[in-house]
Amino acid sequence: MVTTLAEFLPQNHTQSIFRIVRTPALVKGHVLFLQGLFEELNVNRHAFNQASLIFSRNGFTTTLFDYVGTGDSQGEMGDVEFSQWTQNITSQISLLRNKDDKPITIIGFGSAALLLDDEIISSVDHVQLWHPEVAGTRFIKQMERLALLNIAHNDVTATSSEHKEVAGYEVSNALWEAIKAVKFSPSPSNKVKVTWFECVDNKDAALAKVRERQQNQWLDNGRLILIEEQKYWLSSTLVVPQHLIANSLESLLGDTEND
Repeated sequence: MVTTLAEFLPQNHTQSIFRIVRTPALVKGHVLFLQGLFEELNVNRHAFNQASLIFSRNGFTTTLFDYVGTGDSQGEMGDVEFSQWTQNITSQISLLRNKDDKPITIIGFGSAALLLDDEIISSVDHVQLWHPEVAGTRFIKQMERLALLNIAHNDVTATSSEHKEVAGYEVSNALWEAIKAVKFSPSPSNKVKVTWFECVDNKDAALAKVRERQQNQWLDNGRLILIEEQKYWLSSTLVVPQHLIANSLESLLGDTEND
């Protein structure tokens, strides 16, 4: 039996984040899902929700939440600071640590990897990254490129000296620059295992050079698993990545049993 809790959890005196926690009767471990930034939240929400249902039925407490200023959480995107999002993550980890001593696994999609510094990584037991974006500069360039392709050249506009509007999102220049400056790059001294899942059309085909370079920068600290599955987040219809979820669960069970 799995119980489901949906709640607004206070983060400070004025703002709360929305989260959904699924708890099985017998808990093997905890999974904290981290959505990607901006539009990545919308294109991946269904995949994480399906994974949460499956993982909870297999003995894992799962937590899904929206960062402050996004989704159903309180706050305005234009007022958000980068540190608030990392604080959202650390507060969720603290809540899980206070429950019991079961292993905690972070599962992040896309640009969620940019929120993971060494302090966050070392505070959990395992990290899974689903098709991660590990360079803030590259992510920002993609955001700007996609916005320009969205019919108008006015999708990236300065709304004030301190804010800009990007594809419908009003973002502070400070947040924009903070994202651009970060890179997912675990310290060699960090012993937490990171598993990178990459969706590919053919596992035998060579990876794109840029992805290969990104992975090689930190692969000593983790492992790469190629999944033959379409890039579901690019589909115009909702596609559940069954193979990705199945492999993620297999890795999760294996890591938990070895702890």
